[in-house]
Amino acid sequence: MSVPAGYRSRPATLDDVDTVDRFFREVDEALFGSAESSRGWVEESWRSDWVDLPTMTLLVFSADGGVAATADLEAIDPAKEIGAFARVHPGHRGRGLGTAVLGWTESAAAALIGPDATVPLHHSIAAVDGAARDLLTERGYHHVRTAWHMRMDLPAAYVAGPTPAEVTIRPSIEGVDDVGIWETMDSAFRTHFGYQPVGLERWWDNTRRAGHYDPSLMLVAEHAGRIVGVSYQYVLADDGIGWVGDLGVRPEMQRRGIGSALLRSALADLSRRGLRIAELNVDSQNESGAVDLYRKVGMTVVREWLDYVRSLAGAPALGEPPATSTGVSSGA
Repeated sequence: MSVPAGYRSRPATLDDVDTVDRFFREVDEALFGSAESSRGWVEESWRSDWVDLPTMTLLVFSADGGVAATADLEAIDPAKEIGAFARVHPGHRGRGLGTAVLGWTESAAAALIGPDATVPLHHSIAAVDGAARDLLTERGYHHVRTAWHMRMDLPAAYVAGPTPAEVTIRPSIEGVDDVGIWETMDSAFRTHFGYQPVGLERWWDNTRRAGHYDPSLMLVAEHAGRIVGVSYQYVLADDGIGWVGDLGVRPEMQRRGIGSALLRSALADLSRRGLRIAELNVDSQNESGAVDLYRKVGMTVVREWLDYVRSLAGAPALGEPPATSTGVSSGA
């Protein structure tokens, strides 16, 4: 990895989680005027089997040892799609680091792709980051989707309210509910933008290896003895914020009020645990009605994230001439 003079780079390790969390807070303060912990999300990603830390992460350090930029990739199946996330510290912008880390993501992603294949490479950026938008556009990326970060205040005694007839909502039981939970989440999200299926054993292995799995935070909705809906909450930091991480209802059971009941039960559960803010991320073009559901309980959009994509050719096999990557401008 070639970085501008005065900087050095290396892959990340799990020991860097707190350092990267502090870096993200500083970037968020500059972009949004406020910051919250990303530690849990970083650790979950880095512990998953779709991130290989030595080859899919990058930390760039300045001469004083501070983190100046970061980048990482995620690939559940690199033959289908690769995701990238790169950020530059506001105090180090205008020095070529953005171009450098973007170039690294493309080279590292190309190494994951077969020599005769072309795969979409997605970059997620904050909508307020105009410099990142301009750089991606210059490199041939185009905007395809917008995600919303939504938030609401939680009262001390949030009331979940009633559930639909013949539906019971309860905390999950580890081992007993595993198959039903996985089947429900797979069927609920299979048609969603960017979804990549993950098998039962792999899904649970990654869920549990993240380090914050708690079956009592995973609520299931049962109908006629069958799990038909799931909501998985996260408590990732001691900051009073609880997350509704994943909420899904089997397609054939949607539009019956189950999703609404699950969401209200999830918020009530977080409230009982002493959390005073609830947050979640959602695809702004979600076709299941999730955005309206979240707005009805009082959630509002506080941040926007943009998904930019371009096609990327795999690295050539040893001895072959390099392929020309489509979409990169001649001035990059």
